[in-house]
Amino acid sequence: FAYSWDLLILLCTIGSALFIQIGTNFLNDALDCKKGADTPSRIGPARVTSSGLLSVAQVMGGGFLAFALSLVIGIPLIMKGGI
Repeated sequence: FAYSWDLLILLCTIGSALFIQIGTNFLNDALDCKKGADTPSRIGPARVTSSGLLSVAQVMGGGFLAFALSLVIGIPLIMKGGI
């Protein structure tokens, strides 16, 4: 078997996956705060929404921006592999 790889496809795959993970984490943070699952007294790393550093709307906006960036970065993947 002869394998070949494309640097652009590799970078787009990594970038798209990274922004999907960021968007998921942002929305999880915002929604956990909104429904009261995360409070400032929780044990563990500080969450930006529950600690008051950013509003729920700001964090959700960042999450949707990350998903949009993932979509844009993923265009070459769709062009290469199809939908």
